Amino acid sequence: MKLHRYIPLLLLAISGCAHVNPIASPEPGDATLTLTPRYQSSGYRAQAVVPQVDVTSVNHLVLELNRVTEQGEEPVLSTGGAPVAADLSRSELNSPITFAHLMANTTYRVRAYAYRAAGTAPSDLISVAAESYVEVAVGGNDQPTLSPLTVKLTATPFAAAASVTLSATGSVLFTSLEVGFYALAGNVETLLATRSLRAEDVPATVSFGNLQGMTTYRLKAQAKDLSGQAISGAAAQVDVVVDDETDVATTSLQVMVP
Repeated sequence: MKLHRYIPLLLLAISGCAHVNPIASPEPGDATLTLTPRYQSSGYRAQAVVPQVDVTSVNHLVLELNRVTEQGEEPVLSTGGAPVAADLSRSELNSPITFAHLMANTTYRVRAYAYRAAGTAPSDLISVAAESYVEVAVGGNDQPTLSPLTVKLTATPFAAAASVTLSATGSVLFTSLEVGFYALAGNVETLLATRSLRAEDVPATVSFGNLQGMTTYRLKAQAKDLSGQAISGAAAQVDVVVDDETDVATTSLQVMVP
């Protein structure tokens, strides 16, 4: 399973001379707003330890044009009364898009919505709507203005699972086993989940889902005494290797209580 680390960026240019045909003429002004999609690699996110949706996951991108007013935000309407929007198909994600005949000395807000499938079903939205927009102030001249718009894509949950059977042996009474489940990246451990098992429930099997394929995880268990303190020497750990994103990895771990 590959980690894709792309975040799309849109660069907006305001000019009096468009390089592509306007998609709409919503206002009686002379300003022109040209949007050119740009895609930029993003960094790895430690937690959630999940890959970001790749631009190849985008079926189409919808751009909505809004006017910013003292009352907030209102959609810009076409001459037919419909909200002005551009819909970029997968093959057009890198193509310039132009909004023409905008009003001078007006602030516009362009919102972007990326969908994994045709249509605009909320279940297919793969961008964070609250963070995928930009405001562009159209001035009183036709000088180009650049402003970046980050389309923040959502994260993809892992699909694999791991199951570890825990047991404990020894003569010292313990009240619980405290379990931590970590993702490994080199020598770095990132805590993903914790469990607390009562002594009377051990042996027990603990399971963890939404894991990434081709990744190693680590489970640590620590026995605690009647006062809730960690028992010295009564700790153990085991690494769990998940081969693919539909894998169910199983193993066992025994904690030796002195």
